[in-house]
Parts: sequence; C-alpha cells; structure tokens
Amino acid sequence: MGAGTSSNKTPEAAPAPAPAAQPAPAPAPAPAPVPTNQVVSVPNEPAENSGAPRQVAPSKLKLNDELFQELLPKYQAALKSAEEQYGPDHKDVMVKARNLAGLYLAAKRLEEAPPLLERSVEIAIKENVAVTEIVQTLYILAATLKDMGKGEEALEPAGRALKLKLEELGPEHSDVALAHNNIAILLQNCGQFERAKEHFLNALDINVKLHGKIHADCSRDLCNLSNLLNETGQLEEATSYMRQAVEVDEGLYGQYALEVADKVNNLALLYEVKGRYNDALPMRRKCVEIGDKNPECVEELASWLNNYARLLKDLGRYEEAKPALERSLKIREESHGTEHLATAPALNNMASLLQSMGEYEESLRYYERCLVLKEKELDSNHPSLAASLNNKGMLFLAMGKPRVALPLLLQATQIYKTVYADDHPQMATPANNLAMIYEGLGKYEEALPLFQLALEIKLKILSPQHPSVGLSLNNLANALNAHGKCAEAEERCRASLIAFDKEGVSPMDAIPKWNTLGWILSDLGRLDEAAEAFEKAVVLCAECNIKAESHPLMLRVRGGQILNECRIADRESPESLKAKHEDLKLAYQKLLEVRGEEHYEPMVAAKLLEKAPM
Repeated sequence: MGAGTSSNKTPEAAPAPAPAAQPAPAPAPAPAPVPTNQVVSVPNEPAENSGAPRQVAPSKLKLNDELFQELLPKYQAALKSAEEQYGPDHKDVMVKARNLAGLYLAAKRLEEAPPLLERSVEIAIKENVAVTEIVQTLYILAATLKDMGKGEEALEPAGRALKLKLEELGPEHSDVALAHNNIAILLQNCGQFERAKEHFLNALDINVKLHGKIHADCSRDLCNLSNLLNETGQLEEATSYMRQAVEVDEGLYGQYALEVADKVNNLALLYEVKGRYNDALPMRRKCVEIGDKNPECVEELASWLNNYARLLKDLGRYEEAKPALERSLKIREESHGTEHLATAPALNNMASLLQSMGEYEESLRYYERCLVLKEKELDSNHPSLAASLNNKGMLFLAMGKPRVALPLLLQATQIYKTVYADDHPQMATPANNLAMIYEGLGKYEEALPLFQLALEIKLKILSPQHPSVGLSLNNLANALNAHGKCAEAEERCRASLIAFDKEGVSPMDAIPKWNTLGWILSDLGRLDEAAEAFEKAVVLCAECNIKAESHPLMLRVRGGQILNECRIADRESPESLKAKHEDLKLAYQKLLEVRGEEHYEPMVAAKLLEKAPM
C-alpha cells in the first residue's frame, strides 16, 4: 500500500470565469481568481474585481422593441428625404445615416449599423467635416464590429482613426494617445499582443511627455499594459506596471482615496497569481482601510473584506479571516437582503473557511444557502453554479462521503464542459477534484489520468514553481505511488515542494507535500529520510496551530509517521515493535471516530495495520 491514497490529496477551489479585460488583470485558474490551496477542500469564490477600459461605446441609448418599431420608419424616412433633397453625399445625409445607425445599435441590431456608419464616414471625408467628428464615427464603427465578433475587421477603422489624428495633431497629442490605446485594445482582443504592446507604450510615452507621470491617462495606460502582460504570462512586468499605476493614483488622489482602490486590488490579484501571498496581504488590507475611510463605498467594502478574508484563510490565519467574512456578509445582507445573489461570495467563502477549520456541518449549511441562491438566479449551465456544486461535493468528500460527492462533481464537470474546451485553464480544477472522488472510491485507474490532465493544463499557463502547480504535482505523486511507480512519484513530490519554499506561501499548503514525501520514502525503504519528512510535516502542523490528535490532517501525518516508526523498529529493535503497533492501532481508532467507517482514510489506515511489520 503506497502513499497514493487520497489521504494526502489537496482539493482545489472551484474555477470561475475570468474577470473583465482592461485594466483589471485576469486571475489564473484561479487564482483567478487566483487558485487557493488548503489541506482539505478550500473552495473560494474568486476575488471580486473592478476596472474597465477607456473605450468609445457604440451607443448609450437602450430601447425596447416596441419603441424601436415606432422610431425605425421615422429615421428611415428622414434619411430618404435628405437623399432626395440634397443628393447622396450631403452632410445632412451623413447625419441622418449616422442617426439611423445609432438607432440600430440602441436596439442591439448590430449588423445593420456598419454600412450606415461607413457611408457616414465617406461622406464626411468628401465634405471636409472636422476630423474629430470623423474619428468619433470610426470609433463607433470599430466598437460595433468588435461587439459583432469581427475583431480583425475592427482594426481597419481604428487604424484610420489613428492615422487621421496623427495627420491633424502630430504624434504628441492626448487624442493621438487615446487612438493608440483604442487600437491596442482591439489588437489584444485579436491576440496580436506585440503590436498591442507597442501601441500601449506609445500611448504611455505621449501622456508622460504631455502631462508628466502623475496623470490619470498615464494610470490608465499602465493598467492596460499590466493587463496585456498578465494575459501573455509576463507576470513580473505586469506587476511592475500595476505597481506604477498605484503610485500614480496615490500621487493624484492620496493614499486612501477611493480612486486608488481598484489599482491596489488589481496589484493584489497579480501577487496572488504569482503565489506571493504575503505581498498581496497588505494590498488587501489597504483596500479595506480605503473602504473604512470612504463610507459611501459600502458595496466595494464588502468585496474588499471578502477578498481580504479569502487571502487570510489561504495563509492559514483562520481566526483573523472569520470576522472579516462575517462583516462582508452582514454588509451584503443589509444592502440586499438575505436571499440576494450578491451575498453568494461571502456565503461561499464562509463555508470554505469553516470547512478548513473542520466545522463541516456549519460549512454545509453555508454551502447549501449559496447553492440555493444560485439555482434560483442563474442559468442551469452557469459556471458559478458549477463552482458551488463542486464545493459542496468536495465538502462531502472531506466528511467521508465520496458516494454522495460523486454525482455533484459529475454534474459540475458537465456544466464546465458546456462552457469550456477540455484543455481550457478552467478545466484543471474539475479534473483534479473528480480524480480525488474516484480515488476516494478506490477507482485509481480513473483517477490517475485526471490528475495528469490537471497538471498538463496548469503548466500551459503557470510556471512550474507556482503553488497551484505544486498541488497538482503532489496529487499526481500520490497517485503514482499508489500504482507502484515510486521513483517517478518521488520526483513529482520533490518538484511540488519547490513552490512551497518561497516566502508568501502558507505553511498549511506544504504539510501534505511533506507527508506525501514521507510515505514515498518509507515505501522505498529509505526510512530515516522518511522520518525527517514526517517530522517536517508535524512541525508545520504546529506552526498552523494544528495540535489536536483528533484533527484529520494531524491524523494523516501521524498515521504515516507511526507506520514508518514500525518499520524502523522492525529493522533496529524488534522488541519495541509491539508498542509501535499499538500506537498505530490507536491512530486508526481515532481516525475511524473522526471520519467514519466508509471514509477512504480509515480504509487506508486499516491496510496500514495489515502492512505494518509484526
């Protein structure tokens, strides 16, 4: 019997859709948000985010179908009348064509607008209309094509707008900077990242020359660059630009101004994506402080408290996390009522925290409240609903009920598959957690390829040293050891520990990795090395205030440690073997009391008793 049981496995937070584009950075498989990790299931709602790109919207007007049908013939008649009165290329025709396009856009009939906008532009050029008016129409055309999914076509009018502004104003004007910014956004959406970066840098250079570094347009450009680089995996540069954006906003508005909070929030997200949780923590705390100093931003404060608590939990600081979550939930309930979907993130994260603290029944109550809200308000194939199904399922696994967990995980995975491709980054967590369920049911052949898939997906978007990659490496190491592939298992396990040697990663995350290494080394007969690994896990448990012998994590560690001690006693002092065997029986009984007979961990412990030398 190897370490490849689920006893050392680490469930993952359910994934969620990535946040919106500029200037907010998109978290990783979440990270998202940002991925979060604990010894038992620790699913979080993603970090709540804000921020939006500065672009020209096609139309701010919205109207229902009845009003549209009433207005359409009037707008069409006005255009026809202008054509008959002035001919096809008159300024009045230009205006009427653009107005009709605006009506179509307001009614969300996007496909009707581009020909009218293009006609308006051509007339404007012939009639020597002011460049500003032509450019405005080109921006609307580009935004419309983008919204229609025609990003490549949108580049042409955006490029024309930039060219016109350059010809009119020269290379160093704020309108030219905005034109660079807008075409960069389109290029980024088309995946032309190097060209997008060039235009964002041009915009930044112009604005720095015009305004100096401390200016709102410079802050915008820095954010856009950060988001672009984050999307392309250049996290160090992305973090640097976002840090500069924070400094600009602090210089403009003051350290605790509300305008600073979005950038601070985004910087925290980037630190979390990189696994630098200790760097992220003061950013999360500062957002809360900004909220406290700006009483008008109650909703934002609830989000920032939620994010702060989530990070504290991931660092194993449960007692600090709980009051922050309670406060976040109270704000949301007072603002929206107890049955509103806005309370879901705090409900979910409270459930996750309670689960990490071993308070399973109370955790289940919060998960069920969250799931009921989502079932009422969301589409049956919404990824957020899948996240809650996943989280509830992983709680049942932690409670020793893998058979109850399996249908929930299968349902969640099916929802994700309707939204994402099989190798999409958001599919890593469902693969990992479904594999854990299969292992809990003893279906090791079904579990191993899913653990491998989760790791492969993560390595496409994260560095090998990222904590989330470390989780998958550890889980795969367990599975490989269960299949007797001990040498490969050791290699994977040691790789998983690399991510946990750096500052900012919770010691809680390292415990199962050292425990896994202990199992593998013990199975390889390297008993002294195994003893050191188990002792490291015990020390980390103490650092995380896990001292009770009844805590499931401590029981897992002690079970492996005692088995290894039995093997050492059998090798060196056969007369002490009987006492060690009694210790192993006692550990099994405690685990049985905590987990129940059907849980995989007591089943593993029973096999240890059979395996231990006598």
